[in-house]
Amino acid sequence: MNEAVDQGHLRTPPGRLFRKYLYSIVALAFAALAINTGFDVWFSYREQKQLLAATQREQAASAAIQIGQFIGQIESQIRWLSRLPPELSTNEDERLNAIRLLRLSPAIAEIAELDAQGREQVRVSRRVADRIGSKDDLSASPAFRGAIESRAYYGPVYFFGDTEPFMTLATRGTGRAPDVIVAEVNLRFIWDLVAGIRVGNTGKAYVIDRMGVLIAHPDLWRALQRSDLSGHADVRAALDGVGPPSGGLVKEDLSGQRVLSTYATVPSLGWLVFVELPLTEAYAPIYASIGRSTFLLVILLAFAVLVSLWLSRRMSVPIQILTQGARRIGSGDLGQRLAIKTGDELEALGDQFNRMATHLRESYATLERKVIERTSELEKARDHALAEHDAAERARSAAVAANETKSRFLAVVSHELRTPLNGVMGVLQLL
Repeated sequence: MNEAVDQGHLRTPPGRLFRKYLYSIVALAFAALAINTGFDVWFSYREQKQLLAATQREQAASAAIQIGQFIGQIESQIRWLSRLPPELSTNEDERLNAIRLLRLSPAIAEIAELDAQGREQVRVSRRVADRIGSKDDLSASPAFRGAIESRAYYGPVYFFGDTEPFMTLATRGTGRAPDVIVAEVNLRFIWDLVAGIRVGNTGKAYVIDRMGVLIAHPDLWRALQRSDLSGHADVRAALDGVGPPSGGLVKEDLSGQRVLSTYATVPSLGWLVFVELPLTEAYAPIYASIGRSTFLLVILLAFAVLVSLWLSRRMSVPIQILTQGARRIGSGDLGQRLAIKTGDELEALGDQFNRMATHLRESYATLERKVIERTSELEKARDHALAEHDAAERARSAAVAANETKSRFLAVVSHELRTPLNGVMGVLQLL
């Protein structure tokens, strides 16, 4: 009964070891694959984000350079007028030169020439009537003062008739009494430039001036609204001279959509060119990479499960054979042999198990032989003891019989002796 209970305690639930190995190997394989996939996705995400940001920075920088070149070209053309010696030309000559310049540069809407004291000499315009020799005092104007102080003045962007953006550009000539040329520049070119920038499929670019006011946007309605974006954290940081993050900045655009944004500064103007791409499009390659990595993870995991099944069975079957062998030995079957052919420690353990069973069988045979010999000796000793016991019983019976004979003899003798004595005693009493 106890042996049955012990065997019941030692019995292993079927398949438990196999499941344990299977789950362990699958978990290990899954962890390794998941970690590898996670690292791959993370580094791919960072690289893709930096690549996108770098591409957008290049687009923003290219647009900023084109804007700078456009303004620089206008400035060079205006300086050409300021290089002409005022003493060698009349106001009419200056007017004709200004007209030629307006024809050569459609972006210039108006040109005014001021003398060294800030008095207007000539004004040629596409918007109003030309004026010659008006002598209006413009010495207190920001354009004149800025040009005198730094040779070039870039005014704030304004909208003429609420339809198109303009900027005042002034340059100072050379010499002891230099003239100042003031031009009103149409910035429609910047609108066309921004509209032509292709940022992915749904991205966009826009320009804000150094005050944070939107001056160019693919949606002209937003540009005409002249939205003040200086309150936005990224715009404020850019205006303060903080460079964009290397991986771009994730934020909400003017429509509330989350985008990946970066920017570049227009040289000499302090304007900012922002380039933005919606995250859904920006991260589409990342999402595709994650999908491919996940699919590959599933395939590798399925393969790992199959390999785990094979390895678990290869490891658990020999152990189950050893377990069954131990049970059969425990039940007394010492003649079995374990056939384990794995070529590893399990096979060596099976061979050792077989040798142990052989030694146990030999030990049992030796023990049985000794038990038989000892039993024979005990039987002989028992027979000898029984013989001695019978002899003792016979001696005891003989002694009892002799004792009874002696008792009867003594009784007869006693009787025979008492009879004469009784006669003598009677005679004596009579005397």
